[in-house]
Amino acid sequence: VSKGFKRYFNSKYPDKIYRYFTNGIDKEILNYNFNDGNNNDSKNTLVCAGNIGQGQGLELIIPDLSNKITKDWKIIIIGDGGTSNLLKKEVSKINRNNVSFLPPMPRKILLEYYKNAACLFLHLNNFPAFKKVLPSKILEYGATGKPIIAGVDGYAKEFIYNELDNVLVFKPGDAESALDALNSISLVQLDRKRFCEKYKREN
Repeated sequence: VSKGFKRYFNSKYPDKIYRYFTNGIDKEILNYNFNDGNNNDSKNTLVCAGNIGQGQGLELIIPDLSNKITKDWKIIIIGDGGTSNLLKKEVSKINRNNVSFLPPMPRKILLEYYKNAACLFLHLNNFPAFKKVLPSKILEYGATGKPIIAGVDGYAKEFIYNELDNVLVFKPGDAESALDALNSISLVQLDRKRFCEKYKREN
């Protein structure tokens, strides 16, 4: 799935031929119109959706980011997982009331949140193993055309810089770096048709 494992397999089994197939982009996402979102709130929304577990390490970044982020932004966390309660506890200590939590939802509704977001947020915990993986969320977010800030390293970082425009990568767990990315990202909708065509699931 990820070329991040290429070096390992080539060193262990050099006589094999390897092909790499990422997680594809589903038709429901490809057929959805993400243009002209309708955010009725006066604040920009930073949306993070998916599993909330040790692998994502959101409790290491979201509370500090919510403390540093300017008043014209709010953060929406959509999902659930093993560290969800810990994340909510750490966020409550900041007491800025700029982070909202929503449970997992049907994709049709989730895509509405993507559409209305000013920017999408992705984060992986700073574990050595995650330098090799390629999260499917990168492909899902990428298909929306929305700006993205991503706290990733290793192959995921390489993939983003090679394949996607208007995505800024920051150091995992570093809220100051994440804030710099958010302040620097261009809040515009892009046409990523070439990316979508390349990575659609049927291909």
